[in-house]
Amino acid sequence: MKTPKSSQHGGKRKHKALRISKRGVANEGRPPLYDDPVAMQKRIDEYFRYCDNRTADKTDDDGKTVTYPNPEAYTMAGLCHWLGFDDRQRLEEYQKKKAFTVIVKRARMKVQSFWEGRLADRAPVGSIFWLKNHAGYRDQTEHNVTGSFSLTMTQREAKMIGLPLPKQAADAPRK
Repeated sequence: MKTPKSSQHGGKRKHKALRISKRGVANEGRPPLYDDPVAMQKRIDEYFRYCDNRTADKTDDDGKTVTYPNPEAYTMAGLCHWLGFDDRQRLEEYQKKKAFTVIVKRARMKVQSFWEGRLADRAPVGSIFWLKNHAGYRDQTEHNVTGSFSLTMTQREAKMIGLPLPKQAADAPRK
């Protein structure tokens, strides 16, 4: 006689073992990079300053090296990299934390503002792409259609869909 499968393994369920972290917390996952919103805000401010204050060197016609401003575009990927995150999802996780919500939203808004400002450039295609894919912008076309139509149906069809019959049609003798 065969025994049921559940008793073949002694009827015991295998439980997932708890992993205890170095801090003594079970199944903690990776530790947060930022416990303090102020520390995160400082790093975000550093990123924007870095982007704004970049320079590049160029050699002019006389052979002299000239340094000129060469700001870097604000990007969400750049911000996440600067903050030490593996991906943009980590920043979204911080945005869900009450203490960090405003900080992350303001940083996102600053990046979005940068790309909106570039819409006036000679070639705004990159800005349009960024805004559509990261800021929820979309093309919208409105169509206004005017006109009229008439619909003819039998009394039976009108009754089937629950339309009230005209008074004269209801009172007319049926054939």
